[in-house]
Amino acid sequence: MKKILALGVTLASFAAVSGAMAADLPSRKAPPAYESQIPLFTWTGFYAGLNAGVAFGNNRGGIPAIGLAGNSSNTRFTGGGQIGYNYQIGQFVVGIEADLNYLSGRNRNGGAVVLPAALGGIPAGSTITASGSNNNNYFGTVRPRIGFAVDRALLYVTGGLAYGGFNGSNTLTVTNPAGVALGTFTNGGSNNRVGYAVGGGIEYAVTNNWTVRGEYLYIGSGSRNRTYTSAAFPAATFASRGDRGFSVVRAAVNYKF
Repeated sequence: MKKILALGVTLASFAAVSGAMAADLPSRKAPPAYESQIPLFTWTGFYAGLNAGVAFGNNRGGIPAIGLAGNSSNTRFTGGGQIGYNYQIGQFVVGIEADLNYLSGRNRNGGAVVLPAALGGIPAGSTITASGSNNNNYFGTVRPRIGFAVDRALLYVTGGLAYGGFNGSNTLTVTNPAGVALGTFTNGGSNNRVGYAVGGGIEYAVTNNWTVRGEYLYIGSGSRNRTYTSAAFPAATFASRGDRGFSVVRAAVNYKF
């Protein structure tokens, strides 16, 4: 019995010493089975958004047969919407975007020339004065994009198809050397045109879903030829040629799905 009691006392003493030593050691907690993390951002995905800015340009044209040249330029408001898709490969981002935009206001043009010799029944020394306006009332683009991502910032270049609706009316007024009006030549109409768009910009992801950007585009719509005719001078017709293009500087906001 004495041996059993001695053994019990020894075991109790050993347990007490072990507990005291364990209390002095630094504690280590097991890591949780799952730790939430903030998702890493990627540019891959569909997006849609709105844009607004200014459009400005210099339309050049004239009537080569009489040496009449003219230019028109102004600044107009533009706004619209865009949709697109991006795919990120490492730090490179490729994608495609389509947009449709409204353009306010009109381009107005003018010029004058004095005929050195009679032409188609118009007396020599007569002055031909051009006046009119043209309007690009909307435009859209379909453009591939390629960019380089630095974390949440994306620098990109873009280029592709542009299209738009154009209308206008132009008049040539003929006055003799005494200043008397002799008649007018007119042309006009509306049509849809196809051209090109090139540009670039920078986009920044404010959150994982919302991005903002600044962008520049040049819209080239090519040349347009028209013919002026007049009931007062049926023997005379004038062919005109115009080169149209404009720049767009705009901001945009997108929601990435």
